[in-house]
Amino acid sequence: MSRYKPANKNVLSATLSSFVLMALYAVLLNMVGELLPSIMDEYGLSMSQGGLLQTTFNIGGAATLIGMLYFSDKVRKSKLVYYSFIITSVALAAAGVYTGSYVMLLIAFAVLGSSTKVFDVSVNAFVSDINTRGREFFLQLLHMSFGIGAVLGPAYASFMIMNDYGWKSALWFLAAVYAIVLLSSFFTMMKPSAIIEKDHKSINHKSLKILSLLKNPQVWILFAGAACFSGAYVGLVTWFPSYAERLPGSIGPLSGIILSSYFLGFVISRGIASFILTISNARFLIIMTSFIGGLAFITAFLIAQPWAFFVFLILAGFFAGATLPMIIFVACVSFPNNTGGVTTILYIGISITAMLVPYLMGVIGDIFGIEKAMPIVAYLMFIAAISSLLLKKFD
Repeated sequence: MSRYKPANKNVLSATLSSFVLMALYAVLLNMVGELLPSIMDEYGLSMSQGGLLQTTFNIGGAATLIGMLYFSDKVRKSKLVYYSFIITSVALAAAGVYTGSYVMLLIAFAVLGSSTKVFDVSVNAFVSDINTRGREFFLQLLHMSFGIGAVLGPAYASFMIMNDYGWKSALWFLAAVYAIVLLSSFFTMMKPSAIIEKDHKSINHKSLKILSLLKNPQVWILFAGAACFSGAYVGLVTWFPSYAERLPGSIGPLSGIILSSYFLGFVISRGIASFILTISNARFLIIMTSFIGGLAFITAFLIAQPWAFFVFLILAGFFAGATLPMIIFVACVSFPNNTGGVTTILYIGISITAMLVPYLMGVIGDIFGIEKAMPIVAYLMFIAAISSLLLKKFD
């Protein structure tokens, strides 16, 4: 049972604060697809132009992450977590209040992509570093909190749109919530972290240089799995609401509920994984969840009926939802003194596919119809499963 307990009260406080910030980050990340039809209508955008918002978001993230490769393990990770969240809050408020054109919105998305990717990388490495005992348990709980926020994101966006508050109000109101939580997190995370990270730094850690990490084949296998998961996840969240609007019947208004149900699968699977995941069974679980998640996706889009989306997208969320945190866990265990560096490498892959896949799906949607693009999310999960076969086995 010791692996389920934080080392002390300071670690518990900082860890719980990280969970709250992760949940709020997930609300932002997963409400964009639900807001996208309103944004496209306001600015008269094509599907490829709508997909370009996600592309710009991830260009900002990827560019920043490349710079982070060289200092992510040299700076206090709690500072990276906290200050990146401040920048996210400011950029979110600015996008909601001052955005008057599509170009300005693209700039805001680039800033948001930069700050949120720094947050995402740093919070994973931070929770991993301060919970060396029970790392797999606390990383899964961190991603379970993401799942909770992901459930709320589409529902929140749908509420704001259906009640005529508009997409801009959805942005600035969330920014106000961020500001309140940041104020409390200064006391619950930043102050305890000063003590925790000082103790962590006093232990002699011998880290690898970035070039050594980049030469390791296992890093690239993990990179491929994380990148494919990201492409599938971002592609689905970005385009499912638009896809649902074009289906016959009344499924369009249900898209937010369906996506929230999909993310409920994330919460359940990550909660279960926090108890069953070990380094010895991680490879098998990654392969299994990726493959079955892909099967569930392709089944949902082949049937293309409301009941099938509720059944099979929930199953896809349940299986595929646990894949990414398990990949991050394997990376952190394999390179315990380079958690920041190896996580940054994974998130560069995540940013690349998140940058390309929504735009590619938008282009396919413009030419052939968005229904022809949706199975891409399943194909990416199959590729993640196949590439993960090359992961080394742990005893």
